Amino acid sequence: MAESIPGGSSATARSERPSAEGKPVILTCVDCHEEFTFPKSAREYFEEKGYAHDPKRCKTCHHNHKLQKAAEQSLRTENQNPPGGLMSLPNHQRVPPRAR
Repeated sequence: MAESIPGGSSATARSERPSAEGKPVILTCVDCHEEFTFPKSAREYFEEKGYAHDPKRCKTCHHNHKLQKAAEQSLRTENQNPPGGLMSLPNHQRVPPRAR
């Protein structure tokens, strides 16, 4: 969809986040369903980093989600690699984990 730009040229319109003109945006957390603010400074940071979407978790739930993911990753790693490494296992158990 092309729109007219002063000066006679045309440009393709791209979808952007709703503009709040410097006001904080109120969002709802997908985990706790509480409202949280997404301030202008955070929106500018997201745009600078190239993030296409607004955050979907409040700060507390975002932190808890990161901790949960790290704990799950740690458990996966511990299960795949025994404490002494593969060489600490008997020969018949030295089969490396298969790739997923």
